This record gives sequence, structure tokens and C-alpha cells, in this order.
Amino acid sequence: MVRRTRPRLAFALTLGLGTFLAPTATAAGRLWIVGTSTCPGVHFTTVQQAVDAATDGDVILVRPTTSEDPGFTIDGKSLAIVGDERGAVRVKFASIRDLAAQQSALLLGLSAGQLRVTDNRGAVWIEDCSFAAFGGAAVMKQSTDVLMSRCSITGGGWSVPGSSPGEVGLSVSTSRVTMVDCTVTGGIGSSGYRPFGFPTPGQPGGDGIHVANGQLILNGTSVTGGLGGWGYPQIFTYCTPGGAGGDAIRHDPLSTIYLVDADVTPGSGGPGGPGALGPSCPSGRPGIAFRGTGAVHFLPGQARSLTSRRVILEREAVPLDFAGIAGDVAWLLFSFEQEPTFWLPLGGTVGPRLPGEQLLVGTLPPSGSLSTSAWIPPGVVEPHHAQLVFAQGVHVDHIGQPWLGAPIAWVILDEGHDPDDGCSP
Repeated sequence: MVRRTRPRLAFALTLGLGTFLAPTATAAGRLWIVGTSTCPGVHFTTVQQAVDAATDGDVILVRPTTSEDPGFTIDGKSLAIVGDERGAVRVKFASIRDLAAQQSALLLGLSAGQLRVTDNRGAVWIEDCSFAAFGGAAVMKQSTDVLMSRCSITGGGWSVPGSSPGEVGLSVSTSRVTMVDCTVTGGIGSSGYRPFGFPTPGQPGGDGIHVANGQLILNGTSVTGGLGGWGYPQIFTYCTPGGAGGDAIRHDPLSTIYLVDADVTPGSGGPGGPGALGPSCPSGRPGIAFRGTGAVHFLPGQARSLTSRRVILEREAVPLDFAGIAGDVAWLLFSFEQEPTFWLPLGGTVGPRLPGEQLLVGTLPPSGSLSTSAWIPPGVVEPHHAQLVFAQGVHVDHIGQPWLGAPIAWVILDEGHDPDDGCSP
């Protein structure tokens, strides 16, 4: 978020038997709540209303409702939009644009149709979100640093007969995008049908990701091309072939892709239409994993992960679940601001602003998993405000090589905040 001139606050984490004190934390931003108008404590009924009222550094908490929010655009503001953890928070679209170099945005815990990230010189952090829509599920253009953690993207697809191919899941152009523990899938091609008595073939599946003049870093992420549509069966006339599978990643000569423990799978071709009086028609050809002439680098290492809650009150314990390789020494790196930094020796992108603060967690047991918690002290946040914390696991293996885990963001509210205020999702 934008650096503030307001006083800075003391902040401490207690982990196990020890307490770690970070001497200063950026002043918390104003907390705005979006929800049903009949609920106490709600400021606005749509996210866009809250975005329009908020100023740089504010946090918008969106409560679950039975209806879909019409969508929002963050235009040149440094804001965080966070979905309440008590239920699904659905928005029609999410757009972030025109962030200045010292601004940043955070989307956390949202389920949306389209995502648009365009013309941003500041950092964009997107976590625990899902995007699925026709017309392009996720598009990122002219944006300096976009970090996605534990997100899913699905291109528009068709489960009915028709003449439409599956759509691309994610399009990246002139941007740097890091994806950690994410899934991206191209849309399914429509099946063949018989307009005006002439059967059509199955349509091709959509590609998983398109990269044009961009940099893409995939860590522990799965990218899959869309399935080709089914061919039309032989009914009175003739059968038709299945549609081709989508490619996993298409990239132009100006693009660079780095992969750490990533799964890149082409889409399967659709089955050919069955024949009633003769043989079935052929299946569509499968896609390919990488199509293009950009640089593709497979980096060594195994993905490590870190999961936690996202909305926490003072005096609450923050669960921390580390997963990696037995014998890893786990550290927690955290900061009160985000600034994604691609660090090739670590095989990925550091999300929190460096140098940050480091907290030793412990050694991973033979299971490769370590669960612990950190305690948030009182007095961190003033009433009706929210403090953002950006964190990431760092694992040091048996030969002293550090590896990055998944980044996580916390939203800390004052202990007097009532997460329900008398309303249920």
C-alpha cells in the first residue's frame, strides 16, 4: 500500500514459546464493510460504492450475501478488497488499473467472473480467488508486478452443442506475472451439432495461458489446455470428428517463462462422433504443452507451501501450516507492505517488501508438514481500522539452499470488531 505519514504502531508475533517484536508497523487503514443493507455496521451494499468512498490504504471487507455483486474497478487507488471467510463472496468482475509506482492493490478471497489488471506500475497481489467467465476469464496488460497465490482461472467453455471454441484462461501481455499454487484451465470446446441438416465437428478447446512480450513465473502451479468438443454422431447423415485439445501455454518470441515444480498439460482432443452404420469418426488431436518461440526455463526445486486464515482479530492465534520436504528449516518472512521481487536463486518471487522481518518456525518432521500458530497481540489496530501483513514461507534445505513457499496476506482487525454484527451470511 502507499506509505503513510500517520504514526506507526508496535507489532509482535508470538510463536510457540517465543515472542518476536517488529518495532514498527505501518498505520492501519480505514475499514469499510460491504454487505446487506439491513445488517448493523454495514457501510455500503456494493463493492464499487466502497471503492469510490475509500482513500489510499483503506481496506474493504465484503460479507457473503445471497446475490452476486455487480463488480468493481479500482482506478489509481491503493486498496485491499477482502472476502469474509464465513461464506463465498461472488462478484461479476474485478478490475485494477492505473496504479502508480508507489501504490498497490490486494484482492483476497473473492470468486469473480472476469479479472482485468491493466496499466499498473504498482504491485498487485491476488490470493485465494477464482475467476471463470466468457469473454476472457483473466487478462493482464502493461502491469509491472502481479502476484497470484492459490487462485484458479478457467476459460469460458461449452457443455452444449454449438460452434464456439473454448476460451483462453489467462492472457498476459507486457507484464510480469507470478503464480504460486494456482490452477489455470482453458475452456471446453462446444460439441458438434446439426444446423440446417449439415453436421459440424467438435470445436477446439481453449489454451490455458497466452503470453505476449511478458514474463511468467510458475511455482507449484498447474496449467491445462481445454478439452476439445465431441464430434456429432451419425444420425441420418454422417458423423464428424472431435475438436482439437487446447495448448497449455502459447508464448511469443519476446516472452520468458520460468517453471518450478509446475505441471503443464495439453488438452485432450474431443472424441469423434460415433458411427451408427460404420466406424466412428476420429478424435480431435491433442494440444501441446508449449507452443511458441519464447524462452522457457525449468528451474530446479520442489514447491513448498504455506496456508493460513486471512481475517484475524487481535488476541487471536493465526494458524500456520507449512508443507515441504522433511528436514527443511522453515522461516516466516513478513512485512507490512507488498513489493513482489523476482529472485532467480530462490526459484520464484518474494511477495513481502524486503528486507522484512524473519521469524524462525522450526524443522519439518518426516511427514514434511509442520503446523503451528502465531498470536496477534492487542493494540495493533485502532477501532474501525485494519492492518495488512504480507508474509511468505522460506524453507532452507539440508544443504543450506533456501526455497520460497507460497505468499499469504493477513487482514488484522481490532479485538472489538464483531465479525457478525448480528447478521448471518
